[in-house]
Amino acid sequence: LSRFKEKINNKIHSHTNEKSIDSSIPDLFNDIDEMEVIPASLDNDKPMEIEEAVKILEASDLMFFVFDDVEGKRRTIYRRKDGNFGIY
Repeated sequence: LSRFKEKINNKIHSHTNEKSIDSSIPDLFNDIDEMEVIPASLDNDKPMEIEEAVKILEASDLMFFVFDDVEGKRRTIYRRKDGNFGIY
């Protein structure tokens, strides 16, 4: 994250006068080093068929859905830009 912050700051400062940017735009990345990753658990109680996961994704506005398939594999189904679905 610190490399991302540095890259953004370098890009901003290379295109404009440094003083005008510092005074007009607040530093959005001041707290980036203090960010915390919070683990979450999946709420799937049972394995599901891929078709069932597709129906859940179609009925929601989510971009992806993580589930355990009937073979016990953790899978991710996602919306593609062309309107279809992809799966990992």
